[in-house]
Amino acid sequence: FIPWSCPCLVLAVMVKTYLKYKHERTFSVIGSPEGHVLFDKTGKLLIVGALEAVNIWNIKSGALVHQLLDEGTKGEVTHLCLSNEGSILAAGHSDGTINLWNLKDNKCFISFSGHKSAVTALAFNKSGDLLASGSKDTELILWDITGETGICKLRGHKDAITDCKFLERSGRIITSSKDKYVKIWDITTQHCVQSLVGHHAEVWSLDINPEETRLITGSVDNKLRVWDLSNDSSLILAEDSTLSDAGVLDGETIEDKEARLYGYLSRHQSADRVVEIRFDSGGKLLGCLAANKTLEIYNCRSSDQIERKLARRAKRRSAKGKGEKARDPSIEFTSLQIIKGKHKIKHFSFSVDGSQIAVLTIQNELVVYGLVNQIYEKTTSIDHAGHRSEIRAVVLSNDDTLLASASKESIKIWNVITQTCIRTIPSGFGLSIMFVPGNRQVIIGTKEGEIEMYDVATGDQIISEGQSYHKKEVWALAIQPDLLGFVSGSSDKTVKLWTFNLIQDKGVKSVRLSQSWILQMEQEVLALKISTNMRFLAAALIDNTIKIFFLDSLTFFLSLYGHSLPVMSLDISTDSTLLVSASADKTVKLWGLDFGDLHKSLLAHSESVMTVRFIPHTHYFITVSKDKSIKYWDGDKFQRIMTLEGHKSEIWSLVISSTGTFFITGANDRSLRLWKLTQEQLFLQEEKENEMDALFESSLEADSRQRGLPTAVKGLEGVYQEKESDVAAKTTLETIKEGERILAAIDLCRVEVVTWRAYHKALEEHERRLNEEERLESSGATLMVKEDPVLPPKPDPNPQLMGVSPSNYLLRTIRRVSFNHLQQALMVLPFSSVLILLEFLQKWSRQGKALELCSRIMNFLLRIHFNQLSSNPTQIRRVLLSLQKTNRKQLRRYKDIVGFNQAALSFIKRDIELNDASKVWL
Repeated sequence: FIPWSCPCLVLAVMVKTYLKYKHERTFSVIGSPEGHVLFDKTGKLLIVGALEAVNIWNIKSGALVHQLLDEGTKGEVTHLCLSNEGSILAAGHSDGTINLWNLKDNKCFISFSGHKSAVTALAFNKSGDLLASGSKDTELILWDITGETGICKLRGHKDAITDCKFLERSGRIITSSKDKYVKIWDITTQHCVQSLVGHHAEVWSLDINPEETRLITGSVDNKLRVWDLSNDSSLILAEDSTLSDAGVLDGETIEDKEARLYGYLSRHQSADRVVEIRFDSGGKLLGCLAANKTLEIYNCRSSDQIERKLARRAKRRSAKGKGEKARDPSIEFTSLQIIKGKHKIKHFSFSVDGSQIAVLTIQNELVVYGLVNQIYEKTTSIDHAGHRSEIRAVVLSNDDTLLASASKESIKIWNVITQTCIRTIPSGFGLSIMFVPGNRQVIIGTKEGEIEMYDVATGDQIISEGQSYHKKEVWALAIQPDLLGFVSGSSDKTVKLWTFNLIQDKGVKSVRLSQSWILQMEQEVLALKISTNMRFLAAALIDNTIKIFFLDSLTFFLSLYGHSLPVMSLDISTDSTLLVSASADKTVKLWGLDFGDLHKSLLAHSESVMTVRFIPHTHYFITVSKDKSIKYWDGDKFQRIMTLEGHKSEIWSLVISSTGTFFITGANDRSLRLWKLTQEQLFLQEEKENEMDALFESSLEADSRQRGLPTAVKGLEGVYQEKESDVAAKTTLETIKEGERILAAIDLCRVEVVTWRAYHKALEEHERRLNEEERLESSGATLMVKEDPVLPPKPDPNPQLMGVSPSNYLLRTIRRVSFNHLQQALMVLPFSSVLILLEFLQKWSRQGKALELCSRIMNFLLRIHFNQLSSNPTQIRRVLLSLQKTNRKQLRRYKDIVGFNQAALSFIKRDIELNDASKVWL
């Protein structure tokens, strides 16, 4: 016997662990409404945003070639942009992140995080080394792709930026916004040089022709505004325009401005607002998409055609005795064709040669129009791999190899392993669905009250003659565990039992349905379930109650009260001891089936809980809700295990495999998501910490000011105004953690350097005393007290440095931080640590280590700590002068190396061209 007070007793507390479910794949989404559509450079593939992923489709076969998905990105794709050479794809997301994909290997090589809300505009420059991004947060950010960092953040718009384009010849960026302005920004000086104020409402889109002579902008009216970018003095402003429309102030002339209003281009076919304006790559076509089903195509005349048109006009006017008329946009742009889609068009794109146009509709489909006899006609449609409307019900076959999903217009049969659609069956509005035993037929309950059965192989409907189905919506179908029949529940207040009958006609066996009995209920039936032991039938009614009946005699057993709103779903555990109910009152309740006692009531979600299912042979269950989340629960301990997020809208349905190794959810965003059970262990405490970190990061995103950066400057008359240019970065939990790691490394290195300096100082003092004693002895002087020469103890190596010097340890820590996060990580450092870091930068520069990294850090620290550094000139002057000298010397050396290499490559190029007929371009 060991007493409890024994100090030697150690109690081992066993912590219960679970296995994690993780998102495996998203399918049934061809293209989400918010995602853009693009052709690749070959014209054979379509690139489209599909929720948080990017899908690449083969136009000819309609097959999904690749799905680009970054696990760390959760936001929906809101914009896509392809570089001029076609090898880099930029994808902007609703959480403000931008992922850059290399289409040669389909890998994400850079992820930028600088915006605080959804990215609404992206543009590459011609060389592909700069990327401009606009967002709903009203800010424009310029990114350096080669350096993997942000160059600057430009402020000036008062509402969301809707589009942006580079103006290459003058080094400018043009942006449009909902604040009615079009702004022109200078990249070098990082400020706005002109504001175009001719619009009277939101400006939704803009584009520049390849020659960079015309800017087209679109708003909510039926006119496109055409702006001249060529500074052609022969052109005359539009008759009804003013100098203020082009942003010309008092004392300025129109020639001083980058853009001037040239005229208007009427849109006769649509009165809705402009959604998107795009030139094709050759500048021969202009497309204008309205906020409806209309896409208007304009023909862009060449300079020769314009001259001939003007000559004919001048000849006609001269014959009538009239003078020459000023040029207007109708001379250059003429309406070519109106494309009207079957459904509302969200985005469109021209192929490289202009022979094809791809449109993305709101109905989750891609339509391609080809040029036939100078007219665009529909040639291809990619719509087989996804539902046109929300997915209301899903079910797995008995062997978990097939998945059936029901929506408003059809049933789709999917291969669970490959997640491909193998059959589309037109049907009624499906509200519930189930497989017939044998997996050769599928049954749905419709909104019209019908029970429809279809053959999976042929897609034909199997009609059971002489049967009377329901009169209203069939909300529930529940198969009997003995597989001999099923029950259906409807809004007509009845529950019906149906039996499967095998009929042989002309040697062909087929299944028919026959009605066995009808159970009349007091209220509408919303959910049904039969217990595994075939003892109970549970029915959820619209009056917030659950009725339990004995299945064999249909006699009433229990009535479960407690929910304040209707129960949307229920399930019974495999051992037939627990019933779980999910309600529109946001709660989940666990009931015992022995006496109908309430075990626990859990506030599960922030919106209505739509479906709940037990994992087979366990008391774990999963719930889905209108709040877009999935939650995994322990029904014995009454606690939430984990929360899974991914869907972008309300989740309607859920089905779990017979083994519990995976489950599939269907949602209002037309997506099906596969979630698989992994072997990764989950601890509840760690999960709670992760949730707290996510909550902390969301609070950081809500902060509109950068930590420690002044965002206002003193303007005219002493009034503080917001800075037009700022640092292109965003504070996240990751950047804070990286900054803390750098700070910890600096403190560790500082202590280590001080320790070794003290050791070397003591060692010098020891040698000095020995030399002094030797000197006195050699001179014949007698020492009053002679001390034993004891060497100072050498400091022990610090294991945290992992066998490297403090300088190399700090450099290695900083190198592990990505360039995109480096600036925000450095913001965490206090000024005292900045001074220490500058001393290390001085040492690295002398040694020629990481020159580019040292220059980045030095420039950034000098900019953000300028006031502190200028107030203490004597403290840091020596270090700064040394950094300036060594950096210039090292940069000159690298410049010489680069120049030598360029000269050598040029020599090799000329030598190859002289000895070979083929040209080599570097």
